[in-house]
Amino acid sequence: MKRFFAWAGILIIAAVFLALIVLTFTGGPENVILALLFCVIVIPVMLYGYALILKYVRNKNKRDN
Repeated sequence: MKRFFAWAGILIIAAVFLALIVLTFTGGPENVILALLFCVIVIPVMLYGYALILKYVRNKNKRDN
């Protein structure tokens, strides 16, 4: 299951990055380019934070039992 979500995340980030590159070179709207740039930065950071929180919660539950 982890492998599926990892591949899904990689594909989503790659699609957003590819869209960012295409829109940048073709002269897309500035708002769309900034939104895609925001997504390229924020999505991996949020996934990393989620992984850290999940790891902390799982370790805390193991210590409580």
